[in-house]
Amino acid sequence: MKKFLKIIIPFLFIIVGLSTSFIYHSQQTNALENEQEVDHNKTEATEENIELNPFGNTVKKENIDDGVILGYIHRMSHQKVRAEEKWGFYLITDERIEWLLDAVKQNKDHLMYGDEYLEILTRWSESDFSKVVEEHNWVWKIQGGTDEKEKATGILSEKEEIEYIHNTKD
Repeated sequence: MKKFLKIIIPFLFIIVGLSTSFIYHSQQTNALENEQEVDHNKTEATEENIELNPFGNTVKKENIDDGVILGYIHRMSHQKVRAEEKWGFYLITDERIEWLLDAVKQNKDHLMYGDEYLEILTRWSESDFSKVVEEHNWVWKIQGGTDEKEKATGILSEKEEIEYIHNTKD
């Protein structure tokens, strides 16, 4: 019996580890595919003169999903947070916040984190970015973030934020 347990227990640990790795990889792949789809849609829209949303792509409010919303919030939060590494950026504008708020309200029943998006975007619509570090890290974690260099550690000063905006392409 002990011999059997010595064989089966490590085997179970390997299976659990591989399963966890597979799930993580699947989430990362889905997030990347969503971002690539958004970028692809932006290119197609520009070429065909299709109406673009405030983020410069063809995603419509009625077709929005969690992956797209998380991407928009994450990239907008980069304007406000301090992190060693940031990937992607959208300038925070009233138009973008209002558009996202409307999209979330229209699709709330179909969104996994609808209530959380409403809380974040409502705060932002009131120019309250006091929880932006927590909000960034919450989104980052949902998107599978593990690299601590990408984790927000503080809020940028007004001067740092202006510098970041001027040095980063939207």
